[in-house]
Amino acid sequence: MADLLSIIGARIRALRKERGWSQEKLAELADLNASYVGKIERGEKNTTFRSLEKVSGALDISMLELFRYMEPVENVSDKDTFAKIINMLQSSSDEERKKVLQLLQLITNWNK
Repeated sequence: MADLLSIIGARIRALRKERGWSQEKLAELADLNASYVGKIERGEKNTTFRSLEKVSGALDISMLELFRYMEPVENVSDKDTFAKIINMLQSSSDEERKKVLQLLQLITNWNK
């Protein structure tokens, strides 16, 4: 459960940052406490469905969009880090993603 909470939190954080908002701004728009939003983003709080509805409404996205790309990742030892990487890439442009891919290819082929 903790992995899923971290993944959801990372997704919310990425969407918030994509808009250039602080946690306080998201909390205000979602009618939630700012510290509660922080705990959700860090995966520390097992939030309610109603709070997620408020967050998705504040972000002006559907619940489907909020949970897009939220499938559990198998065979990854550090799922939190992997989720953060995915969320960072989701909020990047196609050109930025291509550059990241090229960089990863260089790094992984470094010692071959």
